[in-house]
Amino acid sequence: LAAELVAGGGRAYAVGGGLHHGMATHANGFCFLNDLVFAIRRLRSLGIQRIAYVDLDAHHCDGVEAAFEDDNDLLMVSTHEEVRWPFTGMLEDNIKERLVNIPLPKACNDDEFLSAVDQIVLPVIRRFVPEALIIQGGADALCEDPLSRMCLSNNALWCTFSNLLELSDRVILTGGGGYNPWTVARLW
Repeated sequence: LAAELVAGGGRAYAVGGGLHHGMATHANGFCFLNDLVFAIRRLRSLGIQRIAYVDLDAHHCDGVEAAFEDDNDLLMVSTHEEVRWPFTGMLEDNIKERLVNIPLPKACNDDEFLSAVDQIVLPVIRRFVPEALIIQGGADALCEDPLSRMCLSNNALWCTFSNLLELSDRVILTGGGGYNPWTVARLW
C-alpha cells in the first residue's frame, strides 16, 4: 500500500514495517516476511525502477541485500553497528555506487553518525538520483536499546530523516528494530 500511495509522488510512513532480515526461503531474526523487498518490487511493477534503499537500523539489512544483490537499479546504503548480529555488511562487501555498508563502532554518537551521513550517505544518494527512496528507520540504534550498543539520540535520526526527505519526491519510511519501548515510542 505504501508503494502505491507514493508511486505518483508523496510520502508514506509504515510504522510497523522495516522487517529487513526476512529471507526468500525462511524467517530470519524477528522478521517473518520482508516488507521492504515487497515494497521495492511493488514500486518496480508500478514503473519506478531506480530506487535508493537506506537502512538506519543498528543491524545490517541482510535480507534486502540477499534479495537484490545483482540489481544495478537499486542503491543500498546501510549504517549499522559493526560486529553485531547478523554479522554481515562488511566494508569489503561494498560495491561502488550500488552497495554501501557503513559499519559503525560501538558507542557511535550523534556527531560521528551525522558525519557519516553527511560525508557518505547523502552524496552517494545524490549521485544515484533515485526515482524513489525507501528508509528503514529502526529505533535500535538509539541509546538504551538492549540489542545494540550504539548511542544515538532522536536528534541524529530526525536530522537524517529531514535531509533524506529532500532527495526524492517519493519516499517510504518504515519503522524497524527497537527493543526498548520508551525509546521506540519517543522516536516514532
